[in-house]
Parts: sequence; structure tokens; C-alpha cells
Amino acid sequence: MPIHRPEPWSPPADPLAQPLPAGRWWDAVRVEAALGARALEWLGEESGAVIEDRRGAVLYWLVRPGAAGSWAVPQTAGLGTGHYVAVPPQHRVEGPGPYWRVPLSPTRYLTDVELLAVALRAARYAELGPRSLPRYCCVCARPVDEAVLIYQDAASGPGSARYAHEGCAPRAAADPEAEARRGAVERSWRKAIVHLTDCAACHATERGCGTGQRLLRAHRECRRLAYPPR
Repeated sequence: MPIHRPEPWSPPADPLAQPLPAGRWWDAVRVEAALGARALEWLGEESGAVIEDRRGAVLYWLVRPGAAGSWAVPQTAGLGTGHYVAVPPQHRVEGPGPYWRVPLSPTRYLTDVELLAVALRAARYAELGPRSLPRYCCVCARPVDEAVLIYQDAASGPGSARYAHEGCAPRAAADPEAEARRGAVERSWRKAIVHLTDCAACHATERGCGTGQRLLRAHRECRRLAYPPR
């Protein structure tokens, strides 16, 4: 269910939206409107409150403070300390100007940040297919843009490719067992996203189907083995 308020906070009482700082009561995730609409459909009742700004063609999800620092989903942006979000008064549920696309309430406030990331990646996959899947460094697990190709099994196709930051690449090449565990992370995530995108039961129910839950558990276990807590 959507997360309840961790600290007392209310939207501005002014009749118009007011810029409020992220990082104190909440962080925010800014999403292109078309992608956000697909993710919102996927989340259903699991979504917290959402602000829409039609002039900028964006949606804003409120998430727990500090979450923006590790946010990494293409076509989106995590907004933490140092950023501002135009927040409408609580009664404004339609334009013009920013309004609550999903109204704020005592039981609908922050959205679980991991669930939001899954929904947005599933929405991107539905639109773009496999090329939507992000590249992650196989050593440090951070997203990579300019990456070094470490390994690709020609028999397994493009999905078997492993990438690393230039500085991480020597460590990846020196530890084949760790590399195999990191490869399992990417394969398990791909399986989970494909299933969550196509499964009607996962869209229709809060917990999803048994297969979806099993695939997500398998992915979390693969991540635990490949990137143990320090």
C-alpha cells in the first residue's frame, strides 16, 4: 500500500501551486507524462499521491526523503535536496496549472520507491522492448552510459552482454565467478520485467501472481549474492 506520512506536512493553503523544497518531507520523481500514465496504470492502488503539470507534460511522484540520491530510471529524474516542486493546494484536482492527478489523502501519500522503479521500467519495456533495459556496471551495479563491454556469449544473444565502467573493468575481468553472479542479476531482472509487463494478473491485483512474486524474489536473491551489503 502507499506509504503514510513520515513527518507532519500539508500542501500550501494558497489557491495556486507553490514551489516547495524537496528533501525535507519528501523527495520527488519527475516522469514524462506519457510514460507516467502507463506506470500509473500499472501501479493502480499501489500508487501514492501524484502531481501533474500539463504545461511541462510531466508527472511527479512523492517518495521517501533521500530516495532521489540513488534514483536511476531513464526518462525520469529524482529530485532531492536543492530542487523544488510546484505543489498545488490539496483541493485542486484539475487544471489549469499543477494539480493532484492522484489526490493526496491520509492513506495516499508517498509511493514505495522500488515499486515505482519497477512500474516505470515495465512501462518503458512495454513501449521500447529489450532496448529499454538499462545498462548497469557488472562490478559496482551503478548505471552506465559510456561502458566497456566485458563479455558476451555469442550463443546466448545480446542479453548476455556484460558492461562495466572503465575504472571497474579490470576488476570484472579478474573475477569470473563474481562476473557470473552479476550476470545472473541481469538475467533475473529481465525475466521479471518481461513477466510483469505481460501478465494480466500482476496488473489486476495488488500482490500480483505467484510467478511474478517468485521472479522478483529470485532477482532480489541474485542481487544479494552478487552485491552483498558492505
